[in-house]
Amino acid sequence: MATQAAPAQAVTPTKPSVAKVLSRLLSVTGRRSYLLYLSALSGLMISVAAVMSADLTAKLMNSMVARNLSAFMNLIWPAALIRLGHILLTGLQEYMNGRFEHETTGDLRQGIARRLSRATAQASYREHSGQTLSRLTSDLGSAQNLLQSSLPGFFTGCVQAGFALAYMLWKHWVLALVAVLGAPAVFMVVRRLSGPVMNISREGQETLAKANEIAAESLSGAEIVRSFGLRQAMAELLTKRTGEWLGIMKRYGSMASFAAAVGFGASFTPFILIFGLGGYMVLKGDIQLGVLAAFLELLNYVSFPMEQLPRLLTQIAAESASAQRVLDLLDTAVEREDGADFSPDPRYPALEFRNITFTYPGSSKPALSGVSLKVNLGETVAVVGSSGSGKSTLFRLLLGDYEPDEGEIFVFGRSVREWSLTALRNRLSHVSQTTYLFPFSVKENLRLGDETLDDDKIEAVARLAQADGFIQSLPQGYNTPVGELGNRISGGERQRLSLARALLRRADILLLDEATSALDYQAERRVIQGIWEAAGHKAILVIAHRLSSVQHADRILVLEDGKPVESGTHDELMAKKGRYYLLYSSEEELEKTPAPRTPSSGGER
Repeated sequence: MATQAAPAQAVTPTKPSVAKVLSRLLSVTGRRSYLLYLSALSGLMISVAAVMSADLTAKLMNSMVARNLSAFMNLIWPAALIRLGHILLTGLQEYMNGRFEHETTGDLRQGIARRLSRATAQASYREHSGQTLSRLTSDLGSAQNLLQSSLPGFFTGCVQAGFALAYMLWKHWVLALVAVLGAPAVFMVVRRLSGPVMNISREGQETLAKANEIAAESLSGAEIVRSFGLRQAMAELLTKRTGEWLGIMKRYGSMASFAAAVGFGASFTPFILIFGLGGYMVLKGDIQLGVLAAFLELLNYVSFPMEQLPRLLTQIAAESASAQRVLDLLDTAVEREDGADFSPDPRYPALEFRNITFTYPGSSKPALSGVSLKVNLGETVAVVGSSGSGKSTLFRLLLGDYEPDEGEIFVFGRSVREWSLTALRNRLSHVSQTTYLFPFSVKENLRLGDETLDDDKIEAVARLAQADGFIQSLPQGYNTPVGELGNRISGGERQRLSLARALLRRADILLLDEATSALDYQAERRVIQGIWEAAGHKAILVIAHRLSSVQHADRILVLEDGKPVESGTHDELMAKKGRYYLLYSSEEELEKTPAPRTPSSGGER
C-alpha cells in the first residue's frame, strides 16, 4: 500500500542566521565543493605570496639604501617571480570562483525546477507565480553574487589579513597593534548591523516580489485592464509597491553607508599613524626603511578587510536573505513517489469512487460527503449539480492532487494510493475548465511530445473535435503558433484544441470538466458527438455546465452541497421530478426566455 503524501505546505519563509544560510547553501553544492576548496587553497597561497613579496620588498629597499648591488640583483628575480605567481594565483582563484558560482547556480536551478515540477497541488496554488519568478531571478542573482564574489572575497580578505598581521607582529609588534587599532569599532558595527540588514533585505525582496506580482497580473490580464479602464489603478498600485520597496532600500542604504564610513575611518587612520610613527622610528634608527615599506605594503591587506568588512558583511547578510528565499523553494512540499503501474483489468470498473468524503485544508465544510460512483470502459457518466456542489473536486481527488478523508478511489480495481501518480495520470486524459496552450504551433500543442502521432491521426481527431475547420483557416494551418497562453485564437477554439489534445492522448479514462463551456449550443452538440465517436472504448466522466449536453450519458449523478442526491439516466431522473428535473427545467426555461429589451427598443431607460 502506498504511503500517504505529507501534508502539503506552501513556500514558507524562514529566518535562520547568516551562518545557517551559508551552511545550507554550501551543503547543496555537492560535487562542486572541490572548486571551492581549490579557490580557498589559491587564497592561502596568495596570502603567502603577499607576505613573501612584502618581505622581499623590505630586503630590496634595505639593499638600495646600503647601495648593495649584488644583494639587490639576487633579490629582484625572486621578487618578480613571486609577483608573477601572485597574479597567476589571483586569476586562478577568480576562475574557480566563477566556475563554482555558474555550476552551483545551474545545479540550484535544476534542483528547484525538479522540486517545483513535483510540488503538491496545495503548495503550487498558495504562492503567486510572480513571487516564484522573483525568487528565481532577483533572489537567485543575489545568491550568485554571494557565491562568486562576496563569500570568496570575505574568506580571502580574512586569510590575507591574518598572514599579514602575523608577519607584522613578528617584525614589530607595536606597529602591528597600531595597524589593527580600528578593528574593535569595525566588529562592533558589524555585530550590530548584520541582523537588521538581513531582515531589511528580506523585507525588500518580499516587497519587490509583490511589485512583480502586480506587473505580472497587468500583463496576463492586459485585456481586462484595458476594457475596464484599470491602467491608472494598476499603475498607481505598482507605484505604491515600488515606493515601499524604495523606502526599504533607503533604510538599507543608510546602514550600508554608515558601515562603509566606519570601515573607511578604521582603515585610513592606521595608514597615517604607521607612516608617522614608523617614519619617526626610521629616522631614530629603531627600524630599517625596508621594514616600514613592508608594513605599508602589508597594511593594505590588514586595512582592506577593516574597510570592506562592514560593507562586505552587510552585503553577505542581504544576499543571505535572498539565498534563503531561493533555498525555501527546495523545501517545497512534493508529491509522493511510491506506488506502481498496473495494466487495465476489464474485470473491474475503470473508475470507482467508494463513499468519498473530503474537506479542503483550512475549510470546515466538506466539499464531498459520501459520494459513490462507478464508470466502466465504454461508458459515459455525467456529474451535474449547482455551482460549488463539489463536481470538480472529484477530478482533483482522482488526479492525486488531494487524498480523501474517508473512502477510497479505485482505478481498474486498484486503490489510487497503490498507483504511482505518474502511472495513474498516464491512464487519465483531463480537459479542465481553464484551457492551457503552450506558445508553440497548433500541431505541437496537439502532439504534446508524442512523436508517434502522425499528421493524419492528428487531423482526423481535430475534425472530430470540430477544430480542423478553423485550424485550416489559420495563416500557417497546423504550423501556426498559438501565442502565449493561446492568445492568438478565441476561447472556443482553445477549448476545441484542448479536447483534440485529450482525445489524442493514449489514456483509458477521459475526464471532461465543463470542457465545452466556451462553445455555443450547436457547436457544443457537434463537438460532443465527435467526442463520443473518438473516445471509442474509453471510460468518460463528464462534468457538464449544460444538462442538455449529457442527456445521452449512460448514467447521471446529481450532487448538491457535496452530497449525492440522485442517480440514473436522463429519462429516469426526469420521471422522478426531483433535483435533476428542476435543474433541467430551469435551463430549458432560461433558454426560452427572450433577451431583455434594450432602451433603444422601447425598454426602460
